[in-house]
Amino acid sequence: MSVFCPIDAIIVDTSAFYNEQFDFIGVQDSILPSLFEIINEKKISLISHPILRAEIKKHIADSEVISKLTNFKTAIKRYKSIMELIGLSADEITERVDALNMQDKLTDAFEKAFEEANELPYPNAEDVFAQYFACAAPFAASGDKKSEFPDAFVILSIKQYLKANPTKCILILTDDGDWRAALSDTPRAILANSVGEGIRMMQDSEDILPIFKEVLPEIESALISSLECEAYELNGFEMEDDLEITAVRVKDISDLFIPLKITDDRVILRTTAEIEVDGNAIVMDEDRSIWDSEDRAYIFTAYSSVDFEKATAEVEFDVEISFDPENHLSFITLEKVKPNIRYNIEIDLDYDHAIFCDVEIDGDAEMMEALEEYYRH
Repeated sequence: MSVFCPIDAIIVDTSAFYNEQFDFIGVQDSILPSLFEIINEKKISLISHPILRAEIKKHIADSEVISKLTNFKTAIKRYKSIMELIGLSADEITERVDALNMQDKLTDAFEKAFEEANELPYPNAEDVFAQYFACAAPFAASGDKKSEFPDAFVILSIKQYLKANPTKCILILTDDGDWRAALSDTPRAILANSVGEGIRMMQDSEDILPIFKEVLPEIESALISSLECEAYELNGFEMEDDLEITAVRVKDISDLFIPLKITDDRVILRTTAEIEVDGNAIVMDEDRSIWDSEDRAYIFTAYSSVDFEKATAEVEFDVEISFDPENHLSFITLEKVKPNIRYNIEIDLDYDHAIFCDVEIDGDAEMMEALEEYYRH
């Protein structure tokens, strides 16, 4: 819908929650708690559907938060003897991880966020099947049309809600192409690709930009200090060891931010920075390595060292700023800068500023031994 109308209600597709890893308690990212806080503050009606509730509960078990804890426990078992050397009990740490009951915590937080939600009723099944046989969105003329039935029921429920509430406008958070195709021409339906975009639509942040720009030099300095302590990896390369970063610079900070929280004297914003780094690493050299296509494995792996400058990456971060409630541009203080790093920061090489050198430590001898062993078997 192109014509703007005030947002009275909001519904969030499973895909939007998936992109935020169902982190309803803000373990590694505060955006979902911020979303529900804004919905409550602005008294926007939260809409749900039994199908969406069931899908979300099912996918919480597959969330990134849960998988990280599972991987952590696996790593603890693998390095159990090493941990004992430094006086740590792997069994005790595993028990403490299990005691978190993280899946239950995420599910409980989801239930609490939706305890007062307006749950849409199921539409008439005949109407859904009419769309199915007509190949109308979300159904298509080709592909597995039957997999779209859950979405079709929810989408038709949304349309019926709007028809029954002719003065309401509903914000729909989804990046699902079938949802967008089915709802793009629906009157009073406002589509947003992500939770962040939805928050931006709900929040009036015009007066925040001057405050943000006032502390940009401090934000840049604090961000560099934080990023110097992060782990990095080269995009497109398999590394033999940790990458060493020797310098971090901020090229640009976007002023297209997401206002996570706005009060009379404080704002929390989310935005991105383009950074530039120098460093060095040891990477696998595919050209000099020997690949066995039958076993789909390398018989011999060669490595190269790379010294680079001006490699780039995009980093998302949150910034908290306080200010004088009487005069927003007076007594501005940068309270916190927090990068949102889920894994290593992936950087892209600028090949005009990268020097590769073969690592030749007994390389020929090792290759011949590997080939001799391979052909012997």
